[in-house]
Amino acid sequence: MLMLIIYFLTFVFVKKFKEKHRLKFKPFPNLTLKKNGIVFVSKLKHRIKINNQKYLQIENQIYLKTREEVVVIENVCDVFKYEDFLYFSGLGTVKIIFNCKSIYKYFNLEIKSEKFSLDEQKQSAILDIINNNFQINFSKILKNYIKNIKNILNIQVFSKKIIIKQNKFHLPFILKYKLNSKIKKVYINETLEEN
Repeated sequence: MLMLIIYFLTFVFVKKFKEKHRLKFKPFPNLTLKKNGIVFVSKLKHRIKINNQKYLQIENQIYLKTREEVVVIENVCDVFKYEDFLYFSGLGTVKIIFNCKSIYKYFNLEIKSEKFSLDEQKQSAILDIINNNFQINFSKILKNYIKNIKNILNIQVFSKKIIIKQNKFHLPFILKYKLNSKIKKVYINETLEEN
């Protein structure tokens, strides 16, 4: 009887240890939002919240069914679901492909200033999209990021043009963006020289 109890306790301990070790993950590295989705470089284990969503793994790709579309995560391995999270390891350049055409231009603006930085908020906004199952309408940090660009910096982004006006706070910055295959740079109250 004692041997049976010891065996059972050892089995439970080993199982818990393996589970805990298996569930270790790292935060996402620097994320870039492009026309077709999110790109990052990693060879570490990460996780995304998927709740009850269905997913399918075919070789090094995950097909994740969200409420609105199918999201494809490319160049990953060691995929498994535990509770409401999907865990995976990157194999270098990882692409998360989903429809982000309505917002991607806001993330291709390079805003540089000595007075402020939007880099941290930009990263938080991209992460917020991931944490909200790639549903842009539910991403509050994303909406706040775009609102800051529109209302505080007074930058209006349209499909074929970008309009920059003087902001009411007279915040100095340099705006660099690509439009119609041309890179443009606009100085707003700024004399900062780029490095």
